[in-house]
Amino acid sequence: MNAWQAPWMGWLVLLGGAAYLQYLWGRRANWRIIRGTAAECERALRPKDQRYTWIGGLIGYRADYVVRRGDLNRVEATLTALPRHSLLYFPVSWAWRRHDTLYLLWRPNMPLRSRAHAYLVAPGVLAPRIRDVAALHEAWVTGGGHRYRLLYSGEQSRRLLTRLVEAGASPLLRHVSINPEEGAVYCRVVARPGQVAPLVERLADVLQEL
Repeated sequence: MNAWQAPWMGWLVLLGGAAYLQYLWGRRANWRIIRGTAAECERALRPKDQRYTWIGGLIGYRADYVVRRGDLNRVEATLTALPRHSLLYFPVSWAWRRHDTLYLLWRPNMPLRSRAHAYLVAPGVLAPRIRDVAALHEAWVTGGGHRYRLLYSGEQSRRLLTRLVEAGASPLLRHVSINPEEGAVYCRVVARPGQVAPLVERLADVLQEL
């Protein structure tokens, strides 16, 4: 081995060791988040049946919950965790996303007739991209000291989103929308262990009594 190669070999060994340690730490952390959020969703929704599909092993899951709660029959959940097990990708993902995210798709029995969005307005929180904003009415809702901007096309959707925001307002609830084409209500939630179940339960309580 040439003398100039030795320092490079040392750096490669150190980088490999750091990557391995990052993988071990990230795997434990992500499994804790994956198991924790799944358990919290089940505790909040009390499903009659559930089916999970894993995403990339350590990245998250998709879940389909069959529930029997008034007007609420089915809830779909998708968790995307930060890639803590990747030494190179984790810093980039953290800088872009900042947190693990739980996407909830609620499918109530009642027909949803109009489109609407509500999103948290706070420092450091990016507004979602919403199409045809000019065609929507605007209102503001405050719950628990948190302000949400409402964009809606009909009174039914405005009333429903207002109830959801007032029930679930917190730094975790970032975006709620109604998609009448799918007959679904969508929520984007920061997946913070220990705080998911109360939020999901409050949202479910609203949607089961439409």
